[in-house]
Amino acid sequence: MNRLRKSSTPSTIQQVPSARASASDPNVAIVRGNTPQHSAVAPTSGPSFESVRPKTSGEHYWAARALKAETRLTEGLVHNREVKGVRLIEDEKRKREVSALARRHEEREAKLEKLVYLLLAFLAFLVTVVSYLLYATSKQCVPQQSRWSLPSHFTIPILSPFASVVEHETSVFGAKVILACAALSAGLAYFMFRHWLARSKAP
Repeated sequence: MNRLRKSSTPSTIQQVPSARASASDPNVAIVRGNTPQHSAVAPTSGPSFESVRPKTSGEHYWAARALKAETRLTEGLVHNREVKGVRLIEDEKRKREVSALARRHEEREAKLEKLVYLLLAFLAFLVTVVSYLLYATSKQCVPQQSRWSLPSHFTIPILSPFASVVEHETSVFGAKVILACAALSAGLAYFMFRHWLARSKAP
């Protein structure tokens, strides 16, 4: 019995260091492991490029058509954006030109109106001068008797002893008729000019 106990104790003593050595050595632990360790995270499952890639001729046809349509749509959007930008630039340029043309037209119209007013004032001045001269000359044309001047009243004995002829210096158009004609012509010229301005303003 004592021999058996003695023989068994060294073996147990030898097993304890071997167990400690196996626990401390990682290589031994990996070799002695019976079941391999699996990772707990599952691989992510998703569509790969191979699954999306067209394989048949029909899929290739529709993929090509989709790519062509997308390209044309992109080109159309870019073209529309460029056309819109060019149109905005042209509209701004046209607005500036129209405003400059309208400004020049207004300046020209103002100058023409000033010229018309000056012409009307000059015409009124001329009418006044002519009327004054006519009135002054009408007073001076009264015949003055002198010794050397012939009498304005003389008898014609051939017709009758009581028939007489009196000489008067008269004109066909009087001062009032001339003034009325000048005023009418000035008013007609002014209204014709206003009508021409209204027609030139109309688009």
